[in-house]
Amino acid sequence: MIIIELYEQKSTQLIANMVLSMTMLMYVAHFRPYLIAISNNWEIFNEVSGLIVQYFLMWLAIFPPIDVSQVRILTKIGWMYIFSVAFNIAVNFLYIGIEQGLKLPETCKKFSSAQKSRKYEK
Repeated sequence: MIIIELYEQKSTQLIANMVLSMTMLMYVAHFRPYLIAISNNWEIFNEVSGLIVQYFLMWLAIFPPIDVSQVRILTKIGWMYIFSVAFNIAVNFLYIGIEQGLKLPETCKKFSSAQKSRKYEK
């Protein structure tokens, strides 16, 4: 029902989403719910990135262009939006790659020891 009522009200949707993201950010920053500290920091980074993206989206959705100069400004805002999303994705992939890269030697040792134990069982 709420989705149907807010379908045409982009600004209300964006503000509600920003309030929800800000609430989640405050919760994670204050209570630190994850056992691993880096997970809390990573969640804070992603929430802040999401808020930045929502800010750019608000500019694009709420303020329709009237003349050519405003179209140029909104185009720049659109590119900043794309850069913000791409930066967040790139940093997340980099973090995952580094985290898995650090675990790779341990995983290889476990795999090789499991292969050796199978070899001796035969």
